[in-house]
Amino acid sequence: MRELVALPARGGHAFVAALQRVWDDGDAVLPVDPRLPAPAVQRLFEALHPTVEVDGDGRRHPSPAANRSPTVMRS
Repeated sequence: MRELVALPARGGHAFVAALQRVWDDGDAVLPVDPRLPAPAVQRLFEALHPTVEVDGDGRRHPSPAANRSPTVMRS
């Protein structure tokens, strides 16, 4: 695995095609529910540190979360 790619999980054919492209590149996918509020997405990214984010137009961008130190999850 080279990258952890945060991919908006909108469902449908476009999502499946994007998912397949990421897997074909040898990367792992972090599906992100677009209905999540921004603070929940931020916590998810802080915990899992995706290295790449895919925007709504399918463009890949480096993720700012990749450069942060890992967060210890507490219950």
